[in-house]
Amino acid sequence: MELHEVDEFKTDKQFSEVKEVVYRLVAEGVLRECGLDPGDPWHFVEVFKSVEGDEWHMAVPDQAFRGYLKKVH
Repeated sequence: MELHEVDEFKTDKQFSEVKEVVYRLVAEGVLRECGLDPGDPWHFVEVFKSVEGDEWHMAVPDQAFRGYLKKVH
């Protein structure tokens, strides 16, 4: 799988590129969309699970908050 953690999206373009990769992996069946993270009510955090069982959280940028893509351990 070609995902790498991003502590903070530096630009909107970077977020768009990562989002494109994530949704391509969903379309290919490598990742599965699992809805929003109920544990983070302050941000729009999408949860994805890989076929290997890894869980990824992608926080959408919003004004000063830059968002991230992190693998949950």
